[in-house]
Amino acid sequence: MNLQGAIALWRDELGDIKTTLHPDGKRWKDAQFREWANQARITIFNRRPQWYQKTVVLKLAAGAVQNTCDCNKFYAIDGVSDVNGNVIAPLVKQVAKSAAFFSPKNCKPCKDANGNDIDPNAPVDPNACVLPKSYSFDPNIVGRFIVEPPVGATCDYYVRAVCANPPEACCDDTCCFGVEEWPVIQWYVKAMAHATLKESVTSAGMSANYLKLFYQILGMQVRADKEYYSQKATTET
Repeated sequence: MNLQGAIALWRDELGDIKTTLHPDGKRWKDAQFREWANQARITIFNRRPQWYQKTVVLKLAAGAVQNTCDCNKFYAIDGVSDVNGNVIAPLVKQVAKSAAFFSPKNCKPCKDANGNDIDPNAPVDPNACVLPKSYSFDPNIVGRFIVEPPVGATCDYYVRAVCANPPEACCDDTCCFGVEEWPVIQWYVKAMAHATLKESVTSAGMSANYLKLFYQILGMQVRADKEYYSQKATTET
């Protein structure tokens, strides 16, 4: 559903169809519907960020410590990928404590291509390009993760990550709403529209009911009750 179609639907349900006498709508302008829709999307993201999940390709920085600057909510890494996001190697997720416990110095010596033991305490060539094998979340900093082995200074490695970012504001009629968010947005918009009709007790009650539905769908029962009884008290005074 795009914004233009959504506004037309809301006007039809609210009985505020544009006419020759009211080309911008009798009660509400398109800009008001647009603002309410954007407000709803931010609330939805804060409560249900998983509805806005997507995969992104992140270029790994040199070293072990990595930051997901392009992710507001960071969930997981699918694997090492090429620049287009095609996974070329797995990247095993480890718990930070587990990764620390199985550090190289506690492992048996590894073998090189010739079958000779490799000293795990030998200095690592910072320019060596060794594909990362595992990653772990940094427990102290949100959005930061650690890869092992570290990325060489001259290496170009990418990972495909799963994250969620706040939806961009709908600024024009072509903006589209997602399948999950659309049913929730409409309750919020109609609640705000009815809330502007302060002279109508019926509209105030409908606004409170729509808000309650909006918050209930998001799993915010306490917030729903608070909003409902707050508006109920306002309409009764």
